[in-house]
Amino acid sequence: MSCTEVVIWNTDELSNLMLYYCFLMSVKVGVRVRPFNQRETSLNCRLCVDMVGNMTRLFDADDPENKHRDFTFDYSFWSHDQFIV
Repeated sequence: MSCTEVVIWNTDELSNLMLYYCFLMSVKVGVRVRPFNQRETSLNCRLCVDMVGNMTRLFDADDPENKHRDFTFDYSFWSHDQFIV
């Protein structure tokens, strides 16, 4: 293709090309729940995260209905001690 050529993509071709490049350039994402720091411990903060396998659940500890949101990552690491939900 020379510099003067114009390439016209239809929407489907462009979408497929973008998906292909996203597949080639994918990244792995990991999350870690860290232990409470001194400030959080002194404020008696409550834990609002739970992990099962590579699924991470965030919830409002003060919500009586316990509504939550689930997220899935490639890797989930639990490093929190004093586990009380």
